[in-house]
Amino acid sequence: MKLHRGHMIPTMIHPDEISSATIQSIQQELTQAGYDPGPVDGRWGPRTKVAYSNFLVGAHGRIVAPSQGKRVLRNTSYQALRPEYERLFVSCKVLDEHLFNVQAVIARILADRLRYEAVGKPLGTPWWIIGAIHAMECDLNFRMHLHNGDPLTQRTVGVPSGHPTEGNPPFTWEISATDALKLHGFHVWRDWSVAGALYKAEEYNGWGVRRFHAASGPTAYLWSQTNQYLGGKYVRDHIWSAAAKSEQPGVAAMLRLMVDRGLIARQWAVSRLAPTVCEAAYLRIAAQSLSPANSDSPAELE
Repeated sequence: MKLHRGHMIPTMIHPDEISSATIQSIQQELTQAGYDPGPVDGRWGPRTKVAYSNFLVGAHGRIVAPSQGKRVLRNTSYQALRPEYERLFVSCKVLDEHLFNVQAVIARILADRLRYEAVGKPLGTPWWIIGAIHAMECDLNFRMHLHNGDPLTQRTVGVPSGHPTEGNPPFTWEISATDALKLHGFHVWRDWSVAGALYKAEEYNGWGVRRFHAASGPTAYLWSQTNQYLGGKYVRDHIWSAAAKSEQPGVAAMLRLMVDRGLIARQWAVSRLAPTVCEAAYLRIAAQSLSPANSDSPAELE
């Protein structure tokens, strides 16, 4: 994902824990942002330290502190987090400037609904959460592992590495996706309410943001491109920036439109050979680049 220049500079780093190449990259971006770090030599010297400190002063003014209604818990138990998910989702709105983008992602998910259903039905997992995670991890590319976006031509290299553990590459997307979902316990999870789906999605991505950066507010993985997201994300492995903003729609953004448009019914079907009337209408609307009408009564996910 691309970020605006200057926003790739992390707002929390430990110089002794990052490589010379990473320091050099930060020095280049400090220079482009107007802060002079001295020579771009990959060394965390006095001039780089001063330039970075000056950047933090400027970045602090761009970081929005969460309001009382958008504060999140560091707890990771579902019982504790369910009220938070419900509270945020009921007032969640996809931002106008991102509506077309989220709409287009949903149209692509619907186009491959049968593939998501084929994987989800044996596991008891709804197609729509599989599609949303596929969008987050692989940009809806069926040549990538659902675990983390690594290519299907080999076992996963990134976290979680070495998957699928059975069989030999190249893997089909269906085999890989089944392995990924079972790895995260989707096959034994049965609460597919809004809160339950958001909990499993955040768990899938990992609890790092909630545990270590809860002060930044709701996580991008769920809430990006909605009114609930204030900013903050990992710009590189283990490097967090509170000033960076995700350019990818979060899971909640996708579910919000799906619910509002009636694409997720009270009883979700697991095997249909043709789209519903509502799905077909939504696909036509998306193809014509029009914004769907608003709904005041979102459907319940079950």
